[in-house]
Amino acid sequence: MSGITMTVDVSAALSALRTGLLKFMTKEQPLAKEAAQQLKDKAGRLNLRIQNSGKQPDLGALADDAEDLTILALYLALMLRGYQNAQHQEMQAASAATKH
Repeated sequence: MSGITMTVDVSAALSALRTGLLKFMTKEQPLAKEAAQQLKDKAGRLNLRIQNSGKQPDLGALADDAEDLTILALYLALMLRGYQNAQHQEMQAASAATKH
């Protein structure tokens, strides 16, 4: 019996799969512009609550608002990073396709 050894490069398939996954993840989320507007609106409301507080502010409520802002900011950053990664993967795939 003779053995056959076969080597398969699956990096292109994995790269395409990753690009597709990134596109799916970013496509299913609200648009970055909407998330940025939400972040701006929430930050404005928090700022007004702090400024308009003539008495001792409710630190718990302010902390809750600040946590919401942090979560929204992280969400926006991850979404934008996903868009950036998807664009980069597309450019690499296009570059690789033109080389062959």
